[in-house]
Amino acid sequence: MSIIILQVGQCGNQVGYSFFKTIHDDCYLQNNTKADNDYTNESIERFFYHCQSGKLESRGIQIDMEEKVISNQNMDNNKWCYAMNSKYIQKQGSGNNWANGYCNNGPKVIQKLEDLMRFQFERADSIDGVLITMSVAGGTGSGVGTLMSRFIKENYPLKTLVNHLVWPYKQGEVSVQAYNALLSVANILGQNEDGLMDSTLSADSVIIHENDLLHSVCQNRLALPKIGVDELNNLICHQLASVLQPVDQTKLPLSELVLTNIIHPDYRLLKLRNVPYTAENCRAFTTDTWHQLMKQINQMILTDSVAEEGLDWNVKVNNKLCANLTNHIVLRGHGCDSIARESLALNNPRMYSNYLGNHTLNIWSHCRKFNGYEKSITALTNGRDSVCALDNATAKAWNMFNTDAFLYQYEKYGLSRSHFLDCFANTEQIIHNYKIL
Repeated sequence: MSIIILQVGQCGNQVGYSFFKTIHDDCYLQNNTKADNDYTNESIERFFYHCQSGKLESRGIQIDMEEKVISNQNMDNNKWCYAMNSKYIQKQGSGNNWANGYCNNGPKVIQKLEDLMRFQFERADSIDGVLITMSVAGGTGSGVGTLMSRFIKENYPLKTLVNHLVWPYKQGEVSVQAYNALLSVANILGQNEDGLMDSTLSADSVIIHENDLLHSVCQNRLALPKIGVDELNNLICHQLASVLQPVDQTKLPLSELVLTNIIHPDYRLLKLRNVPYTAENCRAFTTDTWHQLMKQINQMILTDSVAEEGLDWNVKVNNKLCANLTNHIVLRGHGCDSIARESLALNNPRMYSNYLGNHTLNIWSHCRKFNGYEKSITALTNGRDSVCALDNATAKAWNMFNTDAFLYQYEKYGLSRSHFLDCFANTEQIIHNYKIL
């Protein structure tokens, strides 16, 4: 079952490229046994297409309003490549303006996207779903990406659709990033043209990565001397690939993630965590045990932390009101299949909110080491902590909106104040739903 990756905007294309590179490197990191061959074959079939020439072409679609990033990607790789007819490029960007991307540039892309999607669908025996990678800070990723999401859900309603959103630094990359984030989430999660919730046009799930949290991990755990876009993207894709690479429990990772973690349509935000984080030159010397890693990931979820460093071990499950709906963990490495579900602290009902009834813990595993780590655990959580970034962005957007800051930039592309108010209402409802867990 194949997964189509739709890369939108500069950030989305950089993340998409890093994702395919991570998948390819992990597949050929080791390949000594039949189990390794089976793992590699399943992964390559999921994310790549074998050309008659013998080269691998990714199942990715590249969309950007500027050509620099995409052009560099298509020149910079001799292990795999993008198909020649799987990209759309314009010569002029969206000016960090969601309305420019959504109302102006987006409709131009729609005319071509159907052909690009059909090309990828026809090359695959069957499709698990579509993953859209995009940033919510700029104009193309947020605006065009939002329109692409709605187009795919409208035209392929039976296919699983997951949006992966890269959240900008809090101190600000773009002056209007709070507006762009607000408008993106409000529309991706199902708002129709009248400002009303419409599940037929909404993504099945949204995975959020926050640059501030990624930067902290790169600095404090990986001890990287230089932290730039590539380093952040490598960390993002390590986590994404860990969830979507082959496991023993399913051949449909994207669909199953939605089915098991989105237990109510009002709660579709997911957050990723991973252990261990180890500097590359130290990984061969680690002595992590499954018990240690499970204890760390449990405490990270309990304390809403993204790294094992500086955890508050005084917080216990018995003295904290937890606000998680689901936890989904992926175990990778030798011996992971011997871990008993009943022994996991995450199986404790007190780790979950009882707002919607029974708690849900899902476990996937594969005994092959992943991306250089002998043992690793990735956790995907649907809970109150998932909404923190949206809450902060909405508050900042309100502050700007109340002073009419930058609104003229959006109004000139036809976006009215009433649409802003509808989006505020939508995101505030999402935030409220999570806060009452």
